[in-house]
Amino acid sequence: MRRLIWALAIVWFAGTIAALVAFAVYIAPHTSLSHDPDDWSKFGGYVGGTLGAFYGLLAFAGVLLSIHTSQETAEIARQTLIATRRPWVTADVELAVPIEFNAGGLRLTLRFEIQNKGSDPALNVTPRWEIISARKGWQFVMQELENFCAELKRRPSGRHSGGFPIWPDHAPTPVYITATMPQSLIDEDVAADPSRAAAEHLARPPIIQPVVIGCIDYQFASSPEHHQTRFVYEVHDRGSGERALSGNLVFVTPGEVPVERLSLQPMWLLRDAFLAD
Repeated sequence: MRRLIWALAIVWFAGTIAALVAFAVYIAPHTSLSHDPDDWSKFGGYVGGTLGAFYGLLAFAGVLLSIHTSQETAEIARQTLIATRRPWVTADVELAVPIEFNAGGLRLTLRFEIQNKGSDPALNVTPRWEIISARKGWQFVMQELENFCAELKRRPSGRHSGGFPIWPDHAPTPVYITATMPQSLIDEDVAADPSRAAAEHLARPPIIQPVVIGCIDYQFASSPEHHQTRFVYEVHDRGSGERALSGNLVFVTPGEVPVERLSLQPMWLLRDAFLAD
């Protein structure tokens, strides 16, 4: 809109200058100013009829610019209000119980202590997460996180959406959620392990690289938009004895793996586990 106004102003200015130059070069040397008021009246009518429509267009563009500026100001005020009054949802995440390898895959339960550090209540709060493999690299992990959380943003709003409210500065709300890494994904991860042959030679268990990705989706009263706090954690298995591990690696051993042997670590790329919008 501003560009349109500037373009019209430049055209008007250039047209006015061109008319004055044409008058000075081609007309003024061959004539003289009339002293008859009727001539000036006709000249005024001619100029008004010629330039009046263009000036009317400029005036209309000015009205549009004023409306556009008012809308921009109102949007800035709305965004400022949202930024200062909105909720900010964070969470402490930890392993709740030992992880378990069974016929269905890897079963893992997380405990979320969710807190609202903003000013307004967080509404329709919904935490979701899943387990994927980091074997394909961090770009794959971040794309999977984007896809997973974008799908959650499309969920319906309202009372029957399955979420819950969190009030500002209240005690953290504990939530337990269990997810499973399917056996098919575990088999794919093990097959992609470059040290698989050495593992078989040393008779040690296969190794996988599980990563927890997810987000806490929420809304608030003054904005219909979905906001999210996203997170990425690597699952680390320290192993035991001669079978010690370091980094985002977990032994695939049937049965339970004690919590004392495991830890959740923010993905190294993010420096922090959480990404809030």
